[in-house]
Amino acid sequence: MGFGESDSQRVMLKDDADVTSHLNWLEQYGNDGLSTYLKGYSAELIGPVLEYLKRRHDVKTIIQEFEFECCASSPQPELPRWRAEESRTGL
Repeated sequence: MGFGESDSQRVMLKDDADVTSHLNWLEQYGNDGLSTYLKGYSAELIGPVLEYLKRRHDVKTIIQEFEFECCASSPQPELPRWRAEESRTGL
């Protein structure tokens, strides 16, 4: 596997997507390419709600997504943008 590749993916649905319909569609594949079924969601959290989530008994992991530029001091005008994740565990 190359840099940034893993067997775990996060899928973000479009704003107008029907979540129930999407999950029903996914269930038809069983274990055909789907090793585990994750319960979760993605949200932009503001205020104290993030701290409250960290204290909940039903939260396993919170992942913070951020972007950074690689080689920012390079003289090249167009630099590649990379996405990275910082895993928050041990809540």
